[in-house]
Amino acid sequence: MFETTVRDKFNDMRGIRRSDVLSALGLAPRWSSPEVLLPAAGLFLAGVIVGTGCALMMAPSSGEEMRRNIRGKARELKRRAGGAINDGLEELQGAGESVRDKLGEGGRRIERAANSLTSQTPNGK
Repeated sequence: MFETTVRDKFNDMRGIRRSDVLSALGLAPRWSSPEVLLPAAGLFLAGVIVGTGCALMMAPSSGEEMRRNIRGKARELKRRAGGAINDGLEELQGAGESVRDKLGEGGRRIERAANSLTSQTPNGK
């Protein structure tokens, strides 16, 4: 009887969330750092982008000059990104070769150990 009553009470409590208990007490849940910082960082980044665009549009230069500057910056960004990608690919290839060498060395060690064990056993069996 007591066990079923306790079980019933626990089942009743399963649907209760932390925010329900806090609001019943007249309290509010605390916001965690990521819940506050991520939206704020997103809004800040959007503001930076909009501000940069406005600064470019308000800069004292002709439309032709601005387009030329934007094209130049885009080419520079593309060149840097391509260089970074190439550097990363070269590093990956080097790592792959290193792994291949280590695996080959390990295989040769295993083969030598197996040959050593075979030569130590009678009749090579």
